[in-house]
Amino acid sequence: MKTLQEAKIRLAEIERTLDMDEFGYITRKKMTCDEYYQEYATRKVQTQIWSKDTKRKKDMDWKNHVSPAFGNTPLVKLNRASYELWIADQLKIGARSSVKSYHDTFMGMLNDAVVIGVLERNRLLRVNIGESEIPAKDKSFSFEDYKVWMSAAERYLPSYDFAFVYIASFGLRRGEILGLKPIAIHAQKGFNTKLKLDDTRTNEEPEGKGSTKNKNERWITLNKRGTDLLNEALKEATEIKKDFNEILHQNDYLYMNPRTGKPYDVGQLNRLFKQINEITGLHAHPHLLRHYFTTQMAVTGVPKEHAASFLGHTNTHMTEKYTHIKDEVSDNVIDIVNSRLNYN
Repeated sequence: MKTLQEAKIRLAEIERTLDMDEFGYITRKKMTCDEYYQEYATRKVQTQIWSKDTKRKKDMDWKNHVSPAFGNTPLVKLNRASYELWIADQLKIGARSSVKSYHDTFMGMLNDAVVIGVLERNRLLRVNIGESEIPAKDKSFSFEDYKVWMSAAERYLPSYDFAFVYIASFGLRRGEILGLKPIAIHAQKGFNTKLKLDDTRTNEEPEGKGSTKNKNERWITLNKRGTDLLNEALKEATEIKKDFNEILHQNDYLYMNPRTGKPYDVGQLNRLFKQINEITGLHAHPHLLRHYFTTQMAVTGVPKEHAASFLGHTNTHMTEKYTHIKDEVSDNVIDIVNSRLNYN
């Protein structure tokens, strides 16, 4: 070293390296992507940033797509050019939305590694996700499709089952329908009923999460048909409990198996939809009816902020702006959309 100043700088660098090594910095820099992902995903659940269902989805993206290509690669040896070529290859075999999904999972992990101090920077930031050669899935479900499908569902399903299928038309998530309890049913206004959504049952938490997906309660208003069906379902649930010498409590789940007196497993709604799909030749599922409801809100002119509140979206600033509206929003939405939910 030529000067005292250069020597001091070098000494500071050595001290910094030693300090980092006290916290396992050097060792952690050798971690592979698979090793760090496991640590990252576990921490996300422990800190309640991810739900168990979110982790399940991220794990699938990682295991099926990212890990085969980069799982054994040390974090510090990730190469931007190689990653861009890999993304291009993925777009040849998968829809753009799918490729972006597991790209986002990867970027979330790498950005976390930067924040934690395992990586100095994320070399894969701002990689362009181009267009896919695979067309996106058609999520459209026309008003005519809806009428054909829902009429068949009413005809071929027991009224108890049909009630919960029809409720999917109001934009509820599958887990929210399965999480309905008597206590969620609030005072009627005219011929309509309000539902307070504050629980959900999912694949990872079939016994109930005690909250909705976004951990915020919200209000749904059912039209007259939905109200009538829900009242019938409430009576049927009461009778099912009687068959087992039990009382239907306010915090019991409404949709239960008549043969066991216990809540249906979370796949029951999908089985009902599959049954009607085979009859009609259409392809519907619970989340498709949520898309349908969203489309009908747009068609009939429901304000975007009201739509976001009704659907339980939290990723728009307008949703936050209108949180004071609460259940009043749901009345306005149903008044506008009701004609597009009638199937006869």
